[in-house]
Amino acid sequence: MRKSDDRSLSVDYKSKFDDKLIITSEMSIVTLFRRGLHAEIGIEYLNEDNAVCKMVHLTGRGSSSENSKISLGNGSGFSQFIPGVSSEGVVQILNLSNKRVKKDGESISWEVNKEKALALLHYAERNPLQKFNIYGHSNFVNRMQQLAGYEEFYSCISWACAVLNIAGINIKYDTVNLFIYTPYLVSKSTIEKTSPVDITTLCKFAKTGNTEAIIANFPPEGSNVNELTSYATSGPVETFLGTYSPLSIAVSYGQYEVVKLLIEKYHALPNQLVGRREDHTALDCAYRNFWFSGVDESAKEAVQNYLKSNGGKLYTDLNHQEKIVASRSEESSVSKTAGM
Repeated sequence: MRKSDDRSLSVDYKSKFDDKLIITSEMSIVTLFRRGLHAEIGIEYLNEDNAVCKMVHLTGRGSSSENSKISLGNGSGFSQFIPGVSSEGVVQILNLSNKRVKKDGESISWEVNKEKALALLHYAERNPLQKFNIYGHSNFVNRMQQLAGYEEFYSCISWACAVLNIAGINIKYDTVNLFIYTPYLVSKSTIEKTSPVDITTLCKFAKTGNTEAIIANFPPEGSNVNELTSYATSGPVETFLGTYSPLSIAVSYGQYEVVKLLIEKYHALPNQLVGRREDHTALDCAYRNFWFSGVDESAKEAVQNYLKSNGGKLYTDLNHQEKIVASRSEESSVSKTAGM
């Protein structure tokens, strides 16, 4: 295997999307680009000294990436052009390792740790179906539905921005909008709109149960998972609590593996107080039936039992001193971050 200081000799390992960048055993290349108005993500990495190039994208029609335009829906006609109405979107993964790649349209590439790039690819593999709506998941009508517990709707570009978080790439755009415009976000100015992943991103990973993304982006040493935030994600739990932690989000949505990871590896505090009145511990969240959260009862019970076995208590069972120690003013700051 070639060492990173031999990169200039690795002609075969040049990126297909940006020939100024070289793929190494440690670093991969992730590229966001468009064809017409369609957004796609390229992922390049080394596998046993062989360069692998894959393309992932969300389409509403199940079409090939080779002649991508705006997707017109998977048998749903123009319904997806109506805010709040979705079609069945499909996440396609194409292997372009042995094919020529057209470099039409604009693109922006990032060098990222291989672990993060593979976490993105694995997420796409595990989640081949997504609700598709041309306006994206931040459209104000779609966002209102998310607050009520409906599944999130994505366009090709809003899905791309969301999954780029997994690779540690956080593209900023308006929290609520009418339409996310692909050419606007897939441009050279995109790099100026990125920021490091933060507590907002961690809450997104916790809600969806993406332990691989958490591990890849948040090393246990130096990551404060007990920071509280508001507006990081949208849903019935977040609407009710108002202020929450990654642990309380994972608990409330029944993400057992994330709960276990946060407590055992990241030292999350099970009795930290969250909520508008600071009157909910993680165990309170586990027992509360949030409106339309869609959590399976067996998942709720597993989380409840795990929390109790790790010292988790209900708010009413905390004594006065425990409530003081568990309050947000003592344990963490509150981040008022607007999520995507």
